[in-house]
Amino acid sequence: MVISMNKIFIRLFQVFSNQLVKLIKWEDPLVLSGEKTLNKLPKMLKEQKIVNVFVIVDPNIYRLGLSDAFLDGLKEVGINYELYTEVKNNPTIESIEKTLTSYQKKVFDLTIVIGGGSAIDTAKLTLIVAENKGKKLKQLRGYFKVRKRIPPLIAVPTTAGSGSEVTIAAVVTNDETHEKYAITSPKILPRMVVLDPNLTINLPPSITAYTGMDALVHAIECYIGKANTKYTKKISLEAIKIIWNNLRIAVEDGKNTDARNKMLEASFKAGCAFTRGFVGYVHAISHQLSGFYNIPHGLANAVILPKVLEQYGKAINKDMYKIYKALGYQDNLSMDEARCFIINEIYKMNNSLNIPKKFEGVLEKDIETMVKRCMKEAHPMYPVPKILSKKSLINIYKEMI
Repeated sequence: MVISMNKIFIRLFQVFSNQLVKLIKWEDPLVLSGEKTLNKLPKMLKEQKIVNVFVIVDPNIYRLGLSDAFLDGLKEVGINYELYTEVKNNPTIESIEKTLTSYQKKVFDLTIVIGGGSAIDTAKLTLIVAENKGKKLKQLRGYFKVRKRIPPLIAVPTTAGSGSEVTIAAVVTNDETHEKYAITSPKILPRMVVLDPNLTINLPPSITAYTGMDALVHAIECYIGKANTKYTKKISLEAIKIIWNNLRIAVEDGKNTDARNKMLEASFKAGCAFTRGFVGYVHAISHQLSGFYNIPHGLANAVILPKVLEQYGKAINKDMYKIYKALGYQDNLSMDEARCFIINEIYKMNNSLNIPKKFEGVLEKDIETMVKRCMKEAHPMYPVPKILSKKSLINIYKEMI
């Protein structure tokens, strides 16, 4: 009875919160897309009378010289910039304080971030603290606690996966407890997004694979969740189809700009979908693995996805059948068979992308704490298709050891 009453509470809370989310007036960022679009940005900023900018660049992107043309462009048009490249994978409270110190040296007209999800989250989190003076990140944990809109932010993703450029969330890790959590508010959405496939050219195949699977997880978790609208159903399914048909190509051919452009489009659509329709247990489980062991978020998501889908069982039959049909498979399978088929194809995709089935170094002694935090994150907010028991979550973690 206790379990069933808890499930009833979770579902009632979700119904109420989902209605509140639908009342949000979404202000999607202005999008510039296409090859070498980033290099056109300095002239546009000059026309807007921008003088001083804070530029955050992922250290690997900076080392590869992928931001050089843009930075040179800023100089050519007379825009002053402060460059920050000490971005940490899976940003922590301590790393954000370090970024904030650099940001507060001057007064900037706007911030530009060039990088993957960690870099974009670093920019969001830095601006959250800067604008909401007196508030610590741990005080802003959760939903709608950010009171002031962050200063203007332009996000330039260099990976096709996180969708951070269009989400209302930023994820941070507590250095002391290794707990990873999100701060969510429409007030942290970037004002502009630049989707330039040239910035993703020749990324290591593993990074392309991990981030691409991250986008697939976003789209699938949103699509099978219980907080969808016609719009989120439509764009999440579109994202699934694009990723299904282009991720392997992007991984195998690092210079295929068509595939990489489509992956950026898919990541953006998946981001639009899940920031409105939420994610599920895959994210709740993977956040703990990233917090405890610094496992890349996309990698963790990829490994966990088929395992969680298996746990959902028949609860996702209808949606998985629609995905099966949308992907163009013609075999006359039952809904149950179609679900199993797609899950098996995800395992095959992971294998073809050299994504492991298990993680090394995950300790059984940490599972209890990770499950506790996982349930705290997922319940009651995530509108999952089936509420899993503590035992089921423990089993998922054990399967990955």
